[in-house]
Amino acid sequence: MFEFKILNFENELNRSDSKSIIIGNGFGISFDQAFGSKCFSWNNLLELCEIEEGSPLYSLLQECNLDFELAHQKLNNAIDVFVKYGEDENKIRFYQQQVEILREQLVLAVSASHPNSFANATPEMCAKIESGRRFLRQFDEIYSLNYDLLLYWLRCYKKPYIGTDSFCNSNEHDDLVFSPDDNSNFLFPHGALFLNRNGISATKVRSSQYDPILAVVERNIENGVFPITVSEGTGKQKREVIRGNKYLSYCYDRIQKVEGSVFTFGCSFLCGKDEHIIQQLLRSPAERIVIGEYAPDRARAIQLLNEFEQVQKKQGHRRQIPVFIADTSDIGIWKT
Repeated sequence: MFEFKILNFENELNRSDSKSIIIGNGFGISFDQAFGSKCFSWNNLLELCEIEEGSPLYSLLQECNLDFELAHQKLNNAIDVFVKYGEDENKIRFYQQQVEILREQLVLAVSASHPNSFANATPEMCAKIESGRRFLRQFDEIYSLNYDLLLYWLRCYKKPYIGTDSFCNSNEHDDLVFSPDDNSNFLFPHGALFLNRNGISATKVRSSQYDPILAVVERNIENGVFPITVSEGTGKQKREVIRGNKYLSYCYDRIQKVEGSVFTFGCSFLCGKDEHIIQQLLRSPAERIVIGEYAPDRARAIQLLNEFEQVQKKQGHRRQIPVFIADTSDIGIWKT
């Protein structure tokens, strides 16, 4: 049984030497709150999609409270049932096409929701951005479960860039190619808008001051080149997709090797959505895991601890890593 106690997130950061972080959508929400924007609070994604109002797919998303991952899961479950019962191949193909439409529309909506860049940032905005970069520099390794461009922009905002990823130049490819590098410290196990599939591996789009990353991503989408995004509804489904790609598998396996203190910020661990991430964390040699939640009450904290405990029981008799819940409401990621 993991011990119930709500800690202060910033205090735990300050008393930890070796530390890594796994970032979820709460990171983007904190940006929106600090900058007065609605770029990463994705409850308006359906409005940005080109899905016909009143269509079955539109209705499904509404029933799922705009949870694209849940809608994705329901469609996949329907396909599994149809296959087992030997349904008509045309029906199966139709639902497979619906899955692809959902993926494509999600990417289009995410792209449409982004600000153009930080290029025209005011002095006040620049100060907040630098504060966010200082926050990231604290960590030995940074894992993002998001596929938006926020972390990319922060890392590359001004030279020197923060940390490294696992992509390098290639004479045979216009984009940067994946090359495993155990010294890299920015990893995206759920893919990202700036990552494209390259067979069973991945490439990273190349951008510049004159050809910004968002413009490149949008141009790729218009040309039918869609980025790698792991949007499945359950941890099991996400893991299956991850295992089909060398880059995603590499990032995912790196989680199992994290040491010291591991923090999470704004991740959704309830209802099995990211059970695969919990599994890797509990298999790691980490000394402790600190789950960052915004103003968690007792019920929420116990739910999260129970989620970790259930995964621990499924995995059998392994070394039990202490897991704590920490309140992130006072942390000043963007404070100047």
